[in-house]
Amino acid sequence: MGITIIIKDGEARGKTRTRTDRELQEKWGTTSFKSEEDKDKAKYLERKIKKTHGSDDSRVTGQLINAVE
Repeated sequence: MGITIIIKDGEARGKTRTRTDRELQEKWGTTSFKSEEDKDKAKYLERKIKKTHGSDDSRVTGQLINAVE
């Protein structure tokens, strides 16, 4: 009997826009995103960049966020 291991797309471990935003929120109480939807889009793009390119450091721009529908 074999074991099946499922690996989900992981979060990037380095500096990302969402991680920087989280630190900004903790220290200053503000955010760099217009809405929660934009934050979710940025997280999605960071995971996609990590999966495709293996990059742990990514700075997702507003232009990329707006391109996601």
